Amino acid sequence: MLQSEKLKKLVKKNGERVLLWRYHQNQNNFVRKRIKAVRTETGPLNQIDKKKCDNYSREILGWQGYSPWLQLYTLRSGKFREGWIPENYFGTQIMPKIQGSYGKTSNLRSLAHKLFKSNVHPDLAYFSNGNWYTLDGIPMSEVEVHVMLKKESDKMVYKLDGSYQGRGIYVRSTNSLNLGELTQKGNGLVQRFIKQHDFFSQFSSVSTACIRLTTVITPNGQTELRGAFLRLGQANDTHVQYHSEIAVAIDLASGALHATGYHPNWTSCTHHPDHHIAFKGLVIPNFKEAVAETLSLHQQMPMVGVIGWDLIIDKEGKTVLMEWNGYGSDVAFSEMTQGPCFIGLGWENFHKS
Repeated sequence: MLQSEKLKKLVKKNGERVLLWRYHQNQNNFVRKRIKAVRTETGPLNQIDKKKCDNYSREILGWQGYSPWLQLYTLRSGKFREGWIPENYFGTQIMPKIQGSYGKTSNLRSLAHKLFKSNVHPDLAYFSNGNWYTLDGIPMSEVEVHVMLKKESDKMVYKLDGSYQGRGIYVRSTNSLNLGELTQKGNGLVQRFIKQHDFFSQFSSVSTACIRLTTVITPNGQTELRGAFLRLGQANDTHVQYHSEIAVAIDLASGALHATGYHPNWTSCTHHPDHHIAFKGLVIPNFKEAVAETLSLHQQMPMVGVIGWDLIIDKEGKTVLMEWNGYGSDVAFSEMTQGPCFIGLGWENFHKS
């Protein structure tokens, strides 16, 4: 092998090590902040449970560096559970193997309606490399886009490619719309503003709530629901955002909300902070239909082993898909509130290959 090729491989390998080190550092800093917040409600983690987390990380998952996430799960849920998947284990051992390049296509927002044949999409048009297009790829002028959006609704949503956790999402009035301001931000997709079911408007009439369903492909090729929670915005949010959302787990069978919700730092609440509506006793409308729809959609993308679906139920009771997340599905919240969610998939052995 030429010396230059060896050098390139060495540089690449060292670069990957640095990125991996930074990833775990960021994850652990993230966990430490949450543990500090949660301890104000629960007190410190006892040494017996801490030892269980350390041992499970080392003996089953292959590295004690996965223990901090398990400690946070244990502290928040009240006891250690075998089978949990730490978020940083998912990010380094699961995502590359069962989401990979196919999953990364979810970052290209304009492809969703082409990849998934269904009527659940609120997509209207997309902007790519300086040009507007219809969903069928027919070029549009900016004037035509303006006219179409005004006919559709008084509001619209522009999502940048690669948008995540509420970032890169812009809600605008169609009456005073400046498309140039949006397109300068980058390639993206225009969606109609979804008029959500009244059930969700009781929490906020400004921002559209979001249901996150996590589905998997099982070893025998079936699609299954493994996690579900509701994301709610707060008073000044134009849309649900990671730094301010209230998250509430949803019973997978009935669609009932859990009695306890959580702030972004995982401190708990039993009521929405703005309208003081209790979560206990509330049931998501048409939940089973939404689950059936996402399972059907996942069957069209079996190359991606786990997908996080962001959707909502509209005023007519229909499922509307906001986006799909095929690379980085954020399993931590479901693991903490409902887990272990991924038993029987063999994920605990992925670090061995």
